[in-house]
Amino acid sequence: MNKHTNPFPEEAEEEFGQQYKHVRAIERGLAILDAVARNTNSSAAQISAYSGVPRTTVYRILETLENLGYVRRNDEGRIFYLTSKIRMLASNVDSASQLGEIAFPIMEELVQDVLWPSSLTIIDHDAMRIVETTHHLSPYSVHRNAVGTRIPLLTTALGRAYLCFCGEAERLALLENVRGLYDVPTMSRHLERLLHLQQTTRKNGYASSNGETDPRFASFALPIRKSGNVIASMNMIFFRKTMKLEAALEQYLPALNNVVDKIEKEIAGRPVEFENHVPRKQSSRARSAGNLPEIRDRAETTLPTEH
Repeated sequence: MNKHTNPFPEEAEEEFGQQYKHVRAIERGLAILDAVARNTNSSAAQISAYSGVPRTTVYRILETLENLGYVRRNDEGRIFYLTSKIRMLASNVDSASQLGEIAFPIMEELVQDVLWPSSLTIIDHDAMRIVETTHHLSPYSVHRNAVGTRIPLLTTALGRAYLCFCGEAERLALLENVRGLYDVPTMSRHLERLLHLQQTTRKNGYASSNGETDPRFASFALPIRKSGNVIASMNMIFFRKTMKLEAALEQYLPALNNVVDKIEKEIAGRPVEFENHVPRKQSSRARSAGNLPEIRDRAETTLPTEH
């Protein structure tokens, strides 16, 4: 199944049905960049031998890359190496992108099995940011949340799954970041709600939201960890008129748990450190009365579950 569907299939058939020839110059240029990257301080002859591109062509492409600022040569003019400009090409392939690439095949299997959509999110300062989703694959999705969409931290299952399971210092810093989004009475209500849910959420192992951000939908979410630290959260969302939250949890929570287990096993063996957009350092105001009321003292109080 294709990850992204084209809304204009007839145009797609017309545009992509033809068999265009590969652009050989680009293939050779990328082969040379790969050869230089893998063979530091190489001569044109060595690059030619590694890439399989004729030496005369290697010289022409290297000169072009040098003029563009991607390659430099030493003082003698015989040895080539990459410049820091080449990093710009990979600047958007960050740990979040890699996390999405790892998770998507597993998420795709889930939506094919249960049909309800899921999203994978990371922290983005004062919100959760979608890094992958199966909304575009689900027949039951009415809002096609795109990768990159930011969603609320305090009122969604995705945000709560992160907040309730991350470390205390990070949680306090995140709440300080969010504080500026709301007036004082609204922020106080959100904090009270989070405190009511935190103990039960930790005990159950999942977070939920039942029509709080959109009355049509309910959802539940799980944290995703690497090396014991929460790095992301993943949900399943469904229509409230179709089934109750309790029924959805009974039917689908094991499947979502299985998916999260697979993702965690995949990322455990990766050398990449999956970093979120780290919240700013917690200020002294975060601990003062009236900003984050008694978060530290009340975190372990047994309080009612979400209705």
